[in-house]
Amino acid sequence: MPITFHQYLMACAAHEEFLAQYNRLHGACIGEDARSPLERLIDATTGYQDAVAARVEVELSEFTSFVFDIWQRVPVEIPG
Repeated sequence: MPITFHQYLMACAAHEEFLAQYNRLHGACIGEDARSPLERLIDATTGYQDAVAARVEVELSEFTSFVFDIWQRVPVEIPG
């Protein structure tokens, strides 16, 4: 049975090593928030959190496009 794109995307996002290497190669921070609680509070108070959220949205969109490209190229089937 063929795997759907959604299933493939969720599997890639859940795979820690895949995500770590994607982040390293693309300079992204998907699934990571290295900010301390104080930094998050300051970001929320100053409005910088909106910029952080916008960056995360762009990174997630780029990750989705990257995974979609792989999904189209690789024949993927669910065993069974």
